[in-house]
Amino acid sequence: MRSRGLDVIAINHCRWWDLVTKGFQRWEEDVAQPCPDVLVLNYGLGECQPRIWPNWLIRYMSTWRTSSHPVAMFWRQWIVRNFFRGVVWVTPKITPRLGLRTFRVPPKRFTNDFRRLIQTTRWETGALVLVMNVNPPGPFLQRLMPGIEERAELYGDLVARIVSDIDDADVRLVDAASVVERLGWRKVMVDGLHYTPTGHEEIATMLEEHIGDWLGESDDG
Repeated sequence: MRSRGLDVIAINHCRWWDLVTKGFQRWEEDVAQPCPDVLVLNYGLGECQPRIWPNWLIRYMSTWRTSSHPVAMFWRQWIVRNFFRGVVWVTPKITPRLGLRTFRVPPKRFTNDFRRLIQTTRWETGALVLVMNVNPPGPFLQRLMPGIEERAELYGDLVARIVSDIDDADVRLVDAASVVERLGWRKVMVDGLHYTPTGHEEIATMLEEHIGDWLGESDDG
């Protein structure tokens, strides 16, 4: 965007194991206060996962924000690490038995909170809202949570339906999943969930195209 002469400031407000329910709780701080011209939202792949372990426990076990105190390091290296290995061992055995009976954020609540987040942003800021669809999960997630492909497809359909039902030209669906399908998960994803530098570049190009198109329409108006 800057190469096109636009003075752009990008702000990233993602959180570790963030969910749309928490995202809306921070709306005033993260969206209303900076009042962005463009808001990019990326939810669904976390929310669709089976609710086997509490979210706070997953965040605690997988966080990078750890203490260097000897006692804390011992706790992390021996207790938490071994418990986490147990979680990784148990999860793929439990997941198939759950089917589609449990989610981190159930479909109805996901739909309501996501729609409210988008509509509130449009009403209060007038920002362009770009909604990324749900990426197909890579082999790591498929092994950890058998059946995650069906879950991701379900929530991908929910995201597309939310955008379609809002029926606003300034709420647009970004087909991020097509990048994975076109280049393959090994090139685009680190672990089937998080983007590689190449993945980030591809997504940035896709977002830039949407924003450039929107700016052209705004200028015409």
